[in-house]
Amino acid sequence: MEATRAPDPASQAPSVRPARTAGLSAGVYLVVGAIYILVSSTFASEASGTVEELRRIEILKGLGFVLGSAVLIFIVNLTALERNRREEARARRMERALHNAERSVLAGTFARTIAHDINNGLATATMNLEMLREQLADDRPRLGLADEVAAALARISEWNRHFFEIGGREPLENARDLELCGTVEGVVALARQHRHTRSASIDVALPAEAPYVGIASIIQRALLNLMLNAAEAGGAGAKIRVSLVAAAEGRWQLTVEDDGPGIAPANREQVLEPFFTTKPSGTGLGLAAVVACARFHGGSVRIDTSPLGGARFMLTLGQIPRTPDSRTSPG
Repeated sequence: MEATRAPDPASQAPSVRPARTAGLSAGVYLVVGAIYILVSSTFASEASGTVEELRRIEILKGLGFVLGSAVLIFIVNLTALERNRREEARARRMERALHNAERSVLAGTFARTIAHDINNGLATATMNLEMLREQLADDRPRLGLADEVAAALARISEWNRHFFEIGGREPLENARDLELCGTVEGVVALARQHRHTRSASIDVALPAEAPYVGIASIIQRALLNLMLNAAEAGGAGAKIRVSLVAAAEGRWQLTVEDDGPGIAPANREQVLEPFFTTKPSGTGLGLAAVVACARFHGGSVRIDTSPLGGARFMLTLGQIPRTPDSRTSPG
């Protein structure tokens, strides 16, 4: 049985017939002009007493007709041009939206491919690490370092499990009760050991507590990406400031600032687009993860100038539905 195709909304829209519309407009103009000429000529012949007066009235009548036609043509053309301008702007917006959607699909495919390869590497690293821990059973200091490596691998594995979310699906079923202070502190601790942020000076300002329902792995990945960008912008010995403040209606604002060169206002929207990068070896996906985090949590991302002199990224975390099996997670 052949499936019934849904009607295309575009095919149901009334079509514009240029020849018919132009002919109708010309016909209306012809009728109005003929009526004007007949009425005005009759009035002119009755109102004029001499040939000179009739000539003067005819001149004024002709000038009035030309002026009225010019005003009418101006209004019609202005209306048409404004409509065309709005349609062109709408077409450009739709083209940009389609372009961004295509890039999002590509980003999702790219993310899943990388996640698969990372899983293979993580499996090998974890297996070898377990063998190493068995050999270091009597060496407590080195065993402690191995435990830290194991914890880092577990965290990377968790992030990798959610890597596909950059592609656009909202995994609201993974939302859990979080303590955002613990989430931020965990990422800052990791950043202080990361080779790109190890030399940076990191200041943290957190409230006493920050209860929230969200997806810990996505927030962690977004914050780490912001801190890595801040460290790269500030260079060796960069100053980074991380703060968390409560916003209205259960929202939280997570801010990362640096003392780098900052981001020009004209580029602040563009740098948040997937695959846009100014780095020769950059992928343009770091800030895309931050945007994805904001979108998943019903929030937003804003870029401003920091008092430190560089960029200030403000990630607002909104409210998302609490799942029935939500459970408390330390982040």
